[in-house]
Amino acid sequence: MKTLLLALLGAASLLQLTFSLRIGAFNIRALGDKKVSNQTISSFIARILTAYDLVLIQEVRDVDLSAVKKLMQQVNGASPDPFGYLISNPLGHSSYKEQYLFIYRQGRVSPVKSYYYQDGCEPYGNNTFSREPFIVKFAVPQSVVKELVLVPLHAAPEAAVTEIDCLYDVYQDVKDRWGATDALLLGDFNAACKYVRAEDWPFIRLRSSKDFQWLIPDTADTTVTNTICAYDRWEAAGQFFVGQRGRAPPTQAAAAFSTRQPAMAGTDQSYTQRHPWKGQEHALIWTAAQQGLPSPPTVTVPI
Repeated sequence: MKTLLLALLGAASLLQLTFSLRIGAFNIRALGDKKVSNQTISSFIARILTAYDLVLIQEVRDVDLSAVKKLMQQVNGASPDPFGYLISNPLGHSSYKEQYLFIYRQGRVSPVKSYYYQDGCEPYGNNTFSREPFIVKFAVPQSVVKELVLVPLHAAPEAAVTEIDCLYDVYQDVKDRWGATDALLLGDFNAACKYVRAEDWPFIRLRSSKDFQWLIPDTADTTVTNTICAYDRWEAAGQFFVGQRGRAPPTQAAAAFSTRQPAMAGTDQSYTQRHPWKGQEHALIWTAAQQGLPSPPTVTVPI
């Protein structure tokens, strides 16, 4: 496990943080009965999940929810706070389908409403996303931002450029449905290396638009393999995240890494395909706008 420090220059020392929300996005390889039935693996996963208040899990394959229910028993057994979950329908063009799973700490977070982004006709194969986003609005009553929208995506590698670009349209749809909203677009976008090249970025609206703040740099490594690829990404959008002045210039961000923490020693691809991304969610600590400060504080995101 590594630690990514996004140092967005500002007056962090002037901010009084009374509450922070830990949000994560975690691609667990083929989460189903086989994996959860392995006590070593499932207890390891449950221990990680209890560190979050709200976490997105991708690549869930559990139509009857038997694995999810067993995992939730372990999560709740490992935490003094009760956790709930919200899961999507199986999504995919073929017989291979996946689900998006949100696990949340009930004392801090609760789902308010949700919908599936309609991107075309799946039976005829003319839709945009291999697994269309399952968009959820959460209530976070203890935070500065009372409601937060999460837009998940596990992009198909061969269609990553198109799918990431079309997340721009997804966010516009969210605004049309629910009004001006603060949102996080997050997940395994396969947004690096051979799937998204440097020459592709100018044609991706999600990157070129000033409406989005990219929280994970292109130089990050979010995999547990020997590759160095920033496949997993977070984008923040909305008035509270980005503000009227738009995103901070790239020169205001710096990244620093530490060595993998002992808790992750021995992690391999049988557990997960990605490091879990965790952060003090921007909306909850970005109080600069309310206090008239010129820029946001430092944000630490363990990988």
